[in-house]
Amino acid sequence: MLAQPHERLHGDALRRLLLDKRMRKENQDWFLVLDFRERNLLEATGSRKSGRGDMRGAGKWYVTRKGKLCLELRTRGVEEFWCRHVFRAGETYYLSKDLRADRVVHRFVPDRG
Repeated sequence: MLAQPHERLHGDALRRLLLDKRMRKENQDWFLVLDFRERNLLEATGSRKSGRGDMRGAGKWYVTRKGKLCLELRTRGVEEFWCRHVFRAGETYYLSKDLRADRVVHRFVPDRG
């Protein structure tokens, strides 16, 4: 991804992109829906991949001084604590753990929450 023309988002541009948007995310055990709200609040809902339970909870999101998006969520069996760089290539957004060119990136589609 980083080999093609891209732009790294940070600061206010990243905050504006995320505010009142939704991220759908999957981890090892859950399908999650994360809603980015004002005052860095994060509303989360999810369902277990096993089909044995749902969750609803709150966390926080923020953008670091170095420009990374960070999530902190611990509720009802879900733990998401991570920071990622956000890039835009064309109309597509990507999350990356670091800035190495060979790093695997994950597609991110912010939509209205």
